[in-house]
Amino acid sequence: MSAVFASAPGTSHRPALELLPKLGFSSEVIEQLSAVSKSLPGEASASAAPALEAALAIVEAFPSTLSRHANLGIPFEVTARTLRDLERRMREYHEQHGKWGFDRFAWMQNHVAGSLFEIGRLQFISGQWREAYAVYRGRASGAVWALPMEKASAGADHISGHPADPLTGAISPTPVNLPPGSRLAATKGDAVLHVHIPSGPGFTATTCAQSLREARRFFTRYFPEAGFKAICCRTWLLDPALREIMPAKSNILGLGRLFRLLPVPGADDRQHLERIFGSEVDWKTCVPQTQLQKAAQDFLARGGKFHLTAGYLLWDDPHLTGTKKEKIGEND
Repeated sequence: MSAVFASAPGTSHRPALELLPKLGFSSEVIEQLSAVSKSLPGEASASAAPALEAALAIVEAFPSTLSRHANLGIPFEVTARTLRDLERRMREYHEQHGKWGFDRFAWMQNHVAGSLFEIGRLQFISGQWREAYAVYRGRASGAVWALPMEKASAGADHISGHPADPLTGAISPTPVNLPPGSRLAATKGDAVLHVHIPSGPGFTATTCAQSLREARRFFTRYFPEAGFKAICCRTWLLDPALREIMPAKSNILGLGRLFRLLPVPGADDRQHLERIFGSEVDWKTCVPQTQLQKAAQDFLARGGKFHLTAGYLLWDDPHLTGTKKEKIGEND
């Protein structure tokens, strides 16, 4: 555990714990964390869950996080929603193990360090773009091309490469020459926001689209110096192969239509199998309990392949700015 978060023996956790009701934590979770506090050296408690000591260390960082956010003018509602992810993680642990615990210490450090914010239905983490693509936007048409960097060629008077289809992520076997004046909009290593989709209710294409727009406004206002070039995501939920097993109006497919898609080199189907069938279930012997499991099992049995897929939206994309109701791929 990081020394930054660890409390000295005998330190009172009461000030940090007293913030939890104001932040919207449930009484059940507050009771669990309070029991852990009382079980620390010199304050033994038989009801405490030792696995929650790391969660208490995160709570100890809440006062300084609140202070930093307030100094930046960040709305308290955003701070509270962001920090309540701790309760979400504790409940997920409880569902998986049948007892209270917490095993996402490294993840929650993003929240208290100020690199992650929960805006609406989605979470956003500031970082660098890891996809090896050079993304260009046409000066006149506004069209977007994502070129694999190892196959792209750029000179003083030309830019050419094999663009990815924004709707499927497929790389064109035929190179194209981009129009004169096309500008580099984003590339590997640029500042971006990484999207994380937390568990819970309210997941629709509409709420996700709203969250993306709100995030752009939020980070532009409170972190103008960051210079973000795009919002990006890597998830099984963007895999175009899901169109083979889900209804067209599925919210998962709706999410995929919000992003321009990119293939991930070496991607596999581990995330799909875990999310659809469970981490300890073999899809071949699984007795389907849901329509999705049945459809995925049939798809795999006939030789279908799933792949983790990446997606992105440029910072000036109409999807984010609201300047035009453009469909992905409409001008690409």
